[in-house]
Amino acid sequence: MGLDVIGILSLLVAILSVGATMGGLALRGISNLKNDLTKRTDKLSDQIESVQKELRDELKGEIVGLRDELKAEIVGLRDRIEAVRSETVETRLAMSDRVARLEGSVFGMPLPDTGTDPA
Repeated sequence: MGLDVIGILSLLVAILSVGATMGGLALRGISNLKNDLTKRTDKLSDQIESVQKELRDELKGEIVGLRDELKAEIVGLRDRIEAVRSETVETRLAMSDRVARLEGSVFGMPLPDTGTDPA
């Protein structure tokens, strides 16, 4: 009976030592996987930040380009508006002159600012 107890205890000790060894290996494996996953996650985060920065820079460049194009378009429109305004003023002056000439010829009146005397 003494040998049976010693045999059973030896068997239990062997099982426990194997189990402890396997558990230790499993914990080490889990730790290694965790570290590997952390490294990969950090690397992926860095890549995401890099892509975000690139996209931000590209968008800034595009926005600056569009803003400059819009400024140029606005300047062009202002120039065109000024040209139309000038043309309108010239047309008004020409029409006023024609009306004055017509009035002068119909009513026998001198043109304004000509310095001529109707008499």
